[in-house]
Order: sequence, then structure tokens, then C-alpha cells
Amino acid sequence: VVADGVSTVLQADYLKSIGCFTMQGDYFAPPLPTGEFEELLWESAGAESGLLRRGDDLCQVENFFNASDQYTKFFNSFVGGVAIVE
Repeated sequence: VVADGVSTVLQADYLKSIGCFTMQGDYFAPPLPTGEFEELLWESAGAESGLLRRGDDLCQVENFFNASDQYTKFFNSFVGGVAIVE
């Protein structure tokens, strides 16, 4: 179980006190402006390795079912959870 929506140290401390050590929220990683988030993705997810290039078109959903597709390789390179949001 992951406790979501943790915004303060008090909330995090309370969750720890009841045995919950897996949590996420603004306290740990506040939302980033779109531009900063995109830069973070490019820097950390293999843009330099050639998996993706700036200016690529948005991929189609079908691409995620193709194990050899560059977008599948891109998302599989993440450690942890990934969400695709429109």
C-alpha cells in the first residue's frame, strides 16, 4: 500500500508511527512546471542514448504493446512508477 497525498512532515511522521513507510506526495516531490518536468525526463531517461529525440511525434497507444518499440524501451528504463496522462 502507498499512502498518497502526503504534504507535510506531520503527515509523514503520523504514517510512520502507524507502520506505513511507503508514501508519496508534495512533501517529497512538489509538482514541477511542465518545462522542468520535460527537461528532467530528457536528462534522466535516455534521450542521449538515442531512444527518443526531441521533436518526435506523440506515440500511438499501440506502440506500448510492441516490445521492440522505442517508446516501450523508454518507459521500461524508468525505475519506479510511471503514469501516462493526457
